[in-house]
Amino acid sequence: MERRQIPVGELQFGMYVAELDRPWTETPFMFQGFHLRTEQQLEALKKYCKHVFVDLEKTEEPEKARAAAVPPPTFKIRGTTKYPEAKPVEVEFKQAQAVYTHSVAQVGELLRPVAKPGGVLDGKEVKESVTRLADSVVRNPDALILVTRLREKSAEAHARALQVSIYLMVFGRYLELAREDIELLGMLGLLQDVGKTRLPASLLEKTTPLTPEEMELAKKHVEYSAEIVSSTPGLHPKLPALVLLHHERQDGTGYPRGLKGEQIGLYGSMAAIADTFDALTTARPHAQPLSPSNALSFLY
Repeated sequence: MERRQIPVGELQFGMYVAELDRPWTETPFMFQGFHLRTEQQLEALKKYCKHVFVDLEKTEEPEKARAAAVPPPTFKIRGTTKYPEAKPVEVEFKQAQAVYTHSVAQVGELLRPVAKPGGVLDGKEVKESVTRLADSVVRNPDALILVTRLREKSAEAHARALQVSIYLMVFGRYLELAREDIELLGMLGLLQDVGKTRLPASLLEKTTPLTPEEMELAKKHVEYSAEIVSSTPGLHPKLPALVLLHHERQDGTGYPRGLKGEQIGLYGSMAAIADTFDALTTARPHAQPLSPSNALSFLY
């Protein structure tokens, strides 16, 4: 990686800003490292920094950068709920470990009934599981993440669902979203792939690339998830619509509806990030796991 210090006044569109002259947390930028593509980004850099460090290898041509620029969303991204650290990580770790162990077993049982057509979830149990996890995330998000990092990552559906649920709740806490929104995100992560329980096991376990026909069948899990969530009493009314979003992509190349940018919304975008990151870092039948840093590079 070749980095060069550049005064903010000399920045050009297409440059990859890899590092600032101050901590990222002191600025409004959501991600550590980005392509300079919009006037809003440039104005923010001028406001907070005197110089930045540019990665020359990742820098794009100005014309390409302008073409790839995405208008800033009109919906609000960051909330206003402050979450002071209620417990140090070493104290919360033991409680998080117990909550996680209980949740792994419980989620496996919760998802079993929906493997058959017509099966429904126990909405009350789903909500209680998510609430226990959210309590730990709110007290100290690092503890629960550390617990999951110290355990063998499993490709089993219920283990992956739990991991994505935790990622989304920690993400929501970081964005200072309200407590009820954190729990909604937790339920979203837990249930957005529940439709896979209705796909043939041979399809999910296949170690070679899927055929076009198999890929179309695999994509149906999104609609199956919406059906299952819709038929489960006691869940948040927004969930059926939200579970349809985690395979949509900002440029419109996703499925099932080919939505773009703002059409996906905040929760759908967060769900896509968390789901993809977890898939990339988990051992799957057809791929070896990536390291977290390589997975982030892939996402960028």
